Amino acid sequence: ELVLGLEDPVGWEAAVLDHFTVVVRTIVSKLARETRARLSDESGGSTYHFTIYRGHPHEQEVLGELSRFRQRMSTLRDRVNRYNADNGLPGTTLRVDAYYGQQVVEESHGESESEIGF
Repeated sequence: ELVLGLEDPVGWEAAVLDHFTVVVRTIVSKLARETRARLSDESGGSTYHFTIYRGHPHEQEVLGELSRFRQRMSTLRDRVNRYNADNGLPGTTLRVDAYYGQQVVEESHGESESEIGF
């Protein structure tokens, strides 16, 4: 088991690989089932896109979601780990891999812009 703190200077590469692996496994599993998403799904993923600007009324709410996700999941993981340590585990368990990724890209929407370069 590897659990990295948010400010750990090393090990982030393993965290990126773990994140990538879980995302790919989730997509492959969804493709194999060929089912539509439902609110009651226990496996799957969702992607949401937001177009905001600095000073937008919802800027902090949108940009702060990664931090809130990390806080919620860290607290939940601690509670689950404490319960499991105190009560033990049965012979069969469920492994639940949860992920959330967020990327912020500044885009220019000027009239003279004709192509996007990398």
